[in-house]
Amino acid sequence: MPRFYRSKRFISGLSLLSSVQCIIALTWLNKKPRKHDFTIKYKKHKRTLRAVVRGMHIKSDLQSVLELAAGDCYNLDAIRWNPDWVIDCGGNTGLFSLAAASYWPICNILCFEPLPENAALITRQLQNNGLLTRVKLIQAAVGDLSRSAKFFVREANQGSLGSATNFCRSIDVDVLRLWDIYSPIRSKTVLIKMDVEGAEFDILRDFFIQESIGQVAFLLEVHGDCMQQKMLLADARNAGFVGGYWEKASETAHLFLAGPEGEWQLQFERLIEKLLPD
Repeated sequence: MPRFYRSKRFISGLSLLSSVQCIIALTWLNKKPRKHDFTIKYKKHKRTLRAVVRGMHIKSDLQSVLELAAGDCYNLDAIRWNPDWVIDCGGNTGLFSLAAASYWPICNILCFEPLPENAALITRQLQNNGLLTRVKLIQAAVGDLSRSAKFFVREANQGSLGSATNFCRSIDVDVLRLWDIYSPIRSKTVLIKMDVEGAEFDILRDFFIQESIGQVAFLLEVHGDCMQQKMLLADARNAGFVGGYWEKASETAHLFLAGPEGEWQLQFERLIEKLLPD
């Protein structure tokens, strides 16, 4: 491998590469253990961003880079709508909040992340991109009930409130109910991104039964098998939401939901047609 590919210039210039080249480059970096953190520069919606990748967690962090820096796994580029608020449930390494701040420069952003190491990284990401005053970071998990609970950690960016999957350690975390977070701002237009490793089923069941749901849209990574995914979509539609899955696999899928206000839903018809398969 030529020395150039090991240079900071190469790492900071990944955004200039094609998607295929970027994947190849990051795959190579992933195979080379690094003792020190490094920064990748990339563009989102005409804004240059800087993402810190932790050397000791390079595999997990580069997965986030592939999905949210090199890629657009939540299809933000397709959304032609300006939310007043964005709620990032499962902040991970902070790259979704960075992207949201780029796409919607005047919206308010709440980012929830329970892992102390990830919360510290998100703070670095916000500081490096001049977003400490734009994005409010709350070190807590999001759930269907406010409480203290065990959080089961797997990889650096992987963990959940459930212990069904093998885990390496557990920590005590604060859990905040999503409806309690959303309710004070429900008179505004709100976009909620959710990647909470299986807790989305209980969270949304609690959310769907509430009254006075306003103009809210969800971008979700849904876990569980196909039957669970179908039941979640059925519950959403019974609650008046429109939407569907645009990527489905045996254990994970991406789900878009909008609703339940009828006239407000109309602006999402073209997005739904674009995202969802026939």
